[in-house]
This record gives sequence, C-alpha cells and structure tokens, in this order.
Amino acid sequence: MRHLLILCAIILSFLLADISYAQKDTTSTYQYPDSVDYSFKPVEVLGFLNKFNNFELPVAVTSVNNADFINGSKMLTIKNSLIHVPGVVVSNNENFAQDLRLSIRGFGSRSAFGIRGIKLLVDGYPETTPDGQSQVDNIDPSLIEYSEIYRGSQSSVYGNAAGGVVNLFSYKYPEKQLFKLNLTRGSFGYDKVTTSFGNKIKNLQFLVTGIVNKYEGYRDHSQFRNSIINAKTSFKFKDKSQIELNINHSSSPYAYDPGSLTSDQVDINRTSARVNNLDYDSGENVTQNRIGVHYNKILSKKTSFDLRSFYVERNFANKLPFENGGQIDIDRFWWGVSSTYKYATIINNIQWLTAVGVEFSAQSDNRERYNNLQGLRGNKVFDQNESFESQSFFFQQNVIFSPAFRLLAGLRYDSNQLTAKDFFLINGNGSGEINLNNLSPILSYSYRYGDFLNLYMSISNHYETPTLNELSNNPNTESIGGFNPNLNAQIAKNYEIGTKGFFKSKFSYDVALYHSRTANEIVPYELQNQESKTYYRNAGSTKRNGIEGMIKYQHNNRLLFNLSTSLSNYVYADYVADDTSYKGNHLPGLPDVTMYIDAVYSTFSGFYVAFSNYYKSEYYADDRNNMKIPKSTLSNIRFGVSITKYNHKIEPFLGLNNIFDQEYFSNIRLNAYGKRYFEPAPKFNVHFGVSVTSI
Repeated sequence: MRHLLILCAIILSFLLADISYAQKDTTSTYQYPDSVDYSFKPVEVLGFLNKFNNFELPVAVTSVNNADFINGSKMLTIKNSLIHVPGVVVSNNENFAQDLRLSIRGFGSRSAFGIRGIKLLVDGYPETTPDGQSQVDNIDPSLIEYSEIYRGSQSSVYGNAAGGVVNLFSYKYPEKQLFKLNLTRGSFGYDKVTTSFGNKIKNLQFLVTGIVNKYEGYRDHSQFRNSIINAKTSFKFKDKSQIELNINHSSSPYAYDPGSLTSDQVDINRTSARVNNLDYDSGENVTQNRIGVHYNKILSKKTSFDLRSFYVERNFANKLPFENGGQIDIDRFWWGVSSTYKYATIINNIQWLTAVGVEFSAQSDNRERYNNLQGLRGNKVFDQNESFESQSFFFQQNVIFSPAFRLLAGLRYDSNQLTAKDFFLINGNGSGEINLNNLSPILSYSYRYGDFLNLYMSISNHYETPTLNELSNNPNTESIGGFNPNLNAQIAKNYEIGTKGFFKSKFSYDVALYHSRTANEIVPYELQNQESKTYYRNAGSTKRNGIEGMIKYQHNNRLLFNLSTSLSNYVYADYVADDTSYKGNHLPGLPDVTMYIDAVYSTFSGFYVAFSNYYKSEYYADDRNNMKIPKSTLSNIRFGVSITKYNHKIEPFLGLNNIFDQEYFSNIRLNAYGKRYFEPAPKFNVHFGVSVTSI
C-alpha cells in the first residue's frame, strides 16, 4: 500500500507538470508558493553588527529563505529549516519532553535535552538564557520566514555559548490586510492549526499568529500538546526612528517522555516506552511568556543608535523516571538590555565601519526537587535559587580598503557572576558563588574577485560556561547543594579558511575548512542507580577538524537544486575518566559525514514537487566508542499547488515521509547507563493539509 501511494503521487506530479506546461502563459506571475524567487544574489545579513551581504561577510554564514524547505512540509519542528546547512546536526525531533537537540561543527552535542553551546535568537531577541540554555517549544516553523546560521564561533559578537548561531526572523509585516489559515493532519495523531492576521495602517504595522499542535506520537507515552501566540507591532516616527514591540506566549500542558531503549528492546518493539518512564509517569509541562522592545534611530548619514530590551518568564515542571529528586519545579526568569552605536566614515578612500555596544543580562532559577513516588509528589529534597548575571562590552571594526580587500576585527569582554542560594538547610548550607570572565576576539581578512570568488581567513575563540542546571547536578553523594566545584567553562580556539561566490544568479557555492581546539570540553555521563539523570565533567581537550560545502543551482526559475555536505573528525585529544584514557576516541553523537540533497520543481500554474534526501554516517553513542550507531538515509517527497480564487490563494499539499521505510533513531542518549541509547523514529508516514491566504 505504501509503495502504491508513492507511485501514484509521483505519476500525479508528472501529469500535473505536463498539464501546467501545456497551459503555460509566459506573462504569468505565478511562482513557487509564498513567492519564492530562486535567485542567489547576495542578501543582507541581518544578525551581524554591521550590515553586509552574506557574500561579503568573512565568516561562514548560510542565509535561508525558509519557504524553499518548509512549504508543504510537516511543520512539526524547525528541523527542516536547519538540516540542509552543512556542519549542522539536528536530532530529537520526536521527544517533546526533551526538546530539539542541535550541534554546529560539534558544539552543542553534549546536551541531554534542549540546546547547549549554540546561540539561538528570534527577531534579534535571545531564546538562549545567559547561562547558555535554549529550548524551542515556543518557536514554530510557521512563524519563521528567514534564517541565518553562523557555522562557527561568534562569541566576539554574541558572548557565552556561541559555538554557532541560529538567527530566526519571523514573517515581515503585511503591506495591507492579511488573513492566513493553515490546517495540517498526519500519521500518529498529528493535528496542527495556524492562523495569522495583520495589517498596515499609515505608520503602524502589526502581525499576530496563533498556533495549536497536538501529536499522539510514534512511540508509547510520547503524546504532546502546545499552543503559541506570537504578536508584533511596529511604529515609524517622522524623525527616522522606529519602535517595535514583540510578545510571545507558549503553553505545553503535557509532553510525555517515552525514554530510551536498549538494542534488544528496540528489536522487540520499536514503539514501546521504557518501563521506568511509564511507572514514574515521565514528562513535563511548560508555560513561557516573553516581551521585547526594540528602538532604532538613524542619527545622521554616518551614525545610528539601537536599543533592545526583553523579559522572559518560564514555569517548568517535570517528572523523571526515578524516585530520589525525580520531580523538579523551576520558576525561571531572565532579562536583558543591549545598546549599540554604529559609525561609518571614509578616510583616504578607505571605508571604516565601527560598532560599539554594551549588554546587561540576568537569569534567576528557583529550583525545587521532590521525590517521585511513581508519578506522585513526595517530600522536598532540594530548594535552591541559582542566578547568572552578565555585563558585556563589545567592539567591532570593519575596514574596507577597496572592493577587493577588507578586514574585520572584533572583541568582546564578558563578566559573569554565578550564585547559588541554598534554602534547603536540613542537610547544611550549600550556598556559593563563581566568577567566570572571558575575552573573545575575532580577526578576519577577505579578498574578493568579482562575484565569482570571495576568499577569507578567520581566527577567533569562544567560551562556554556550564549551565546552571549542569552545575547544580553534583555527582558527589555528600553534596548539600550549591554548584559542582569540579566543573569549569570550556574555551575553544578556532581557525577557518573559506571561499564563496555565485555565477549570474544561477549557481552559488560555499566551502569552508576549519580547525578547533577546545580545553575543558564539557561531557555528559550517567551513574548507576541514577539512570536518566545526566551529570557533567570536563575532558582535558578535544580537536575538531572538518570541511563543509554547499552548492545551489536554479534553472529557468522552475527548478531549484541544493547539495550540502560535511566531512569532519571530532576526537578527544586528552581525556581520562574512571581510570580510562579516551585519547583518540571520537566524540559521541557526531557523524563524520552528513549529506543533504534537495530538489524542488515548480510550474507556472503553481504546482510544485520537492524531493529531499538526508544521509548520516555511522557514529558512536559513548565515549568508549563501544556502541556504534548505524548510518541512515531519510528520504521525503512533498507536493503542493497554489490556486487563486476569490481574492484568496489556496494551497493544498501532501507529504510522504521516510518513503523507503528506513529504521533509524530520532535521538541517541549519550553515555547512557545500561546501554539505553536508542529513541526510535517513525518509519513511513504521511501528512496533508491546506493553506488559505488572502491576497
């Protein structure tokens, strides 16, 4: 039945393609849905301190029009917006209690849940807390129009935990009244409803989006539900200034955790949940609210001023599959204020672009732990407030000697104070304080030869503090609270050389070669009798080497082809733990080879068909390199058509996922005790829906 469905869909796509060409009108303005323009002219990079296009910027950055990859897709997570970027590995898009995991050039791979070591921003507001944690349960692919992914260290701009940066930008304000409705259904009880409304009234613009997701899940005990409201409004003043207000609310009343399995358990039943996770009712519920204000003013032809502030509160409760301290409540809030002043001038035919700024941020976690009595709450065993305060100064200087030669130099200093206040004093007072400061430089030089070649070299470093959660998980059985005194920040030195260019808006390429050496790499592990609770320690040092590249080609504005690949080697250079040396072993969770191929064909009548193929080579699940995860290839097809009727654009779509019924894993739990590494992913599945937009 599955093969018959695939065959029928492919035949239908060719029939529709032939019909559309027979009716081809050369004056038609139809394009791929959402008016995707297959053009590789340089685009302005929005997330950097000074304005450049992605071709000129002397660092590895990938600019993405998300419609190229998400139109007609399942739209369950932001994975489809990221996996085609070389150097990026995304996992855990099926377990919503653990959240999406993301690594860039190997940084961020240690995360047991959520994202670590990678800076994540939406419309310029950080979704990453000051201590380096990111969750994406309040970010939906339906919100995102455009992305920028920085594939290397950016601590000189973004500070702590910026081994890579993901900048997401929501849809632009409409120029007239807009209404959009999207309905999606799919296998395993997947339902999604998205509505958007916006308008422009003189100098005022606004856009409001509401989203509801519900998913029964591929495995037992993996249901989740969430809702998101995202609203933004902007007002332009006559004095060339602008103020913008952003509000985001998300609520997930339940997201259950099926846990990880051994290989034998996978062979018996891929869809089963771990028994302990069922017994202890493992899962979480989350509510988050964010408000942000952005003010920008052009002071003169040479100067501008930018001020941004935000406040976030997050209430989180979860149940872990063990008794002692197995229920956790966290009331978290964090806020930040940043100000940037930019100045541009020309001296002796040399252009100088200067940006200086300051940033203040603070985070407070009120963390309580209770015994988990098979899903019921027991006695309190931990009560601690953990705070992270940061003060930063940053400077960036761009010198454009000529159209061919330019220099970029940057420096950022971060002063961080971490404090733990112990309120559970029955077993003593574990309060304490840590100061972690760092200086992060970058120096890049580039040479440009027309549009064909931009060659650059870059040297930088970045630092990454342990998160408050990682510090509070102390493996010392005699610990009475506070922070783990043996866990330190990791520091990386990074070297990169790359080239990028394009030909006549039809072909573009991007190739980068890099080397990183990291001291005090933060590594996850588990202990016997405390399975599913992750602890952290420092490895002596690690080495990361790799080459990554991507090419894009478009033909007659109808066919778009993308190819990206990464070849990497991430190993421990110095690491001894439990009387065992891991020197020369591969870092777990990271394949040496990834490759993504995507081809999208569209017609003038609005029909499109897209095929994607994602390959991951073998990789290891543990530091000892005893457990090897097999390679996998995931292939998807999606179809859609855009029809204009009664001043509305109607777009039905169909997606066939994992069309070759590949057995693979959505997530691997690194260094899991008892060899419980595996979280199986769905085999062949489908989704379908329709989008209606006013025009």
